[in-house]
Amino acid sequence: MPNATDEVSVQVSGAATFVALDNGDHYTNELFRDVTVKKMQTGYMQCILRSTKKAGKVRVSVTSPTLKSARFVN
Repeated sequence: MPNATDEVSVQVSGAATFVALDNGDHYTNELFRDVTVKKMQTGYMQCILRSTKKAGKVRVSVTSPTLKSARFVN
């Protein structure tokens, strides 16, 4: 979504834990660690996960009040 600044929420379950969510905006003092809701910056968002070191699938769900939701299972 080029130029999107919509708020997104990320939920992680399975064989990984959520660490951080960041949009790459270096001109803000917003936190990124342990924050699961944040506004995108020019359409970008990065979600950082940590493996639980156990075999299994990782489920990532991204939702937004204004954008289509997405789910990823690996």
